[in-house]
Amino acid sequence: MRQALESGAKRVYAFGGDGTWHEAVGGYFAAGEAARSGAALAPLPAGSGCDFARHLGLPLDPVAAARALAGAPVRGIDAVRADLPGGTARYLTNMAGTGLAADAAEVVDRWGKPLGGTLSYLVATLAMLLTRPARRYRLTLDGKDASGLYHAVLLANTETTGGGMRAAPGADLEDGALDVLTVESSGRLALAARLAKLYDGTHVGTPGVGLRRARKVSLALDGPGTAGLNLDGEPSGALPADFTVLPRALPVLWRGRRDS
Repeated sequence: MRQALESGAKRVYAFGGDGTWHEAVGGYFAAGEAARSGAALAPLPAGSGCDFARHLGLPLDPVAAARALAGAPVRGIDAVRADLPGGTARYLTNMAGTGLAADAAEVVDRWGKPLGGTLSYLVATLAMLLTRPARRYRLTLDGKDASGLYHAVLLANTETTGGGMRAAPGADLEDGALDVLTVESSGRLALAARLAKLYDGTHVGTPGVGLRRARKVSLALDGPGTAGLNLDGEPSGALPADFTVLPRALPVLWRGRRDS
């Protein structure tokens, strides 16, 4: 991506799944400001999850997606900068997560996706649900403390993760904020019931599930050990991390949900 932009490309298509898109977004922000000027990105979904393309309302066939994008205007969407230990910065557009969200991503990374994206993530999440306890996290949302004992914390810029789980129904790429989902400690049966509701978004508002919004988020493990981090479905090191929404900072080819 960076090389394409620095070579003068103004329309760059990322052919693949969410991991490919994540790399493309990182390459965009790694390119110089002059190289990014006038450029725009677009996904051509060809992977197993494709949650970003789902959010845009694109067909999950790359040829059909290319047709749907033909003539689409350039539209600025929110991106998120994740500041990690060691001064490393990563950029994302879908979701960041820890707890079960990160543990499942690590399992899928090792196993692959023999059942396809959605079922593979479900099986991995169920396996982690049975073996990983809730952990205490320090969580700050726009300077306000929201720390707690959580099975998972998700920072959502789009609605779905894991190949279609509607973790954050109503998340908006253009509102300048993250939807922050927290799943409090509970028994395994109650947690499994909440997990089942993720697929249609009816988990929001059930006991133990919190959904708040913030422009800046600080997240760290409160205690010994390490907690993994999932960025756009990819295992991405460990906490702590600070997240900042970059409003309308990423130009993409998109008609917009309100304009479709």
